[in-house]
Amino acid sequence: MARQSDFQAFSLADLYSKEPIVGDKPAAQEFVIEEGEIELENVTFSYGSGNKILNNVSFRVLPGKTVALVGVSGCGKSTIINLILRFFDPTSGRIRIDGRDITGVKLQSLKKQVGIVPQVNPFMNFSNFLDVSSFQCFNPV
Repeated sequence: MARQSDFQAFSLADLYSKEPIVGDKPAAQEFVIEEGEIELENVTFSYGSGNKILNNVSFRVLPGKTVALVGVSGCGKSTIINLILRFFDPTSGRIRIDGRDITGVKLQSLKKQVGIVPQVNPFMNFSNFLDVSSFQCFNPV
């Protein structure tokens, strides 16, 4: 029987191999992230059902900064990540990396440069933690 953490690890590994719903635009260009500034400008998104998951969301992440998306289940945290990775395009608004609208870049060049840190560590479950924490530190003579 597979554990949930095994499924999440598989899903994360499988994520990049999935065929995207969006594709490269005819004039899409290779993209190299230089600084790493991410900006969402008035981003609205719904998953086809008509219910807006995001409504005019705007924020900027400066290069070298760490940001945590925190909120209740279903508030759009994963959707924001999926939009930055271009698994979907916003219904309206823009997402820019280093000032460049990501809808104009080749998907593969974007995917090669963006990483994900999952919400759940698929490599460490509670029983592993207990195993590791049972080791005692000692100072050899």
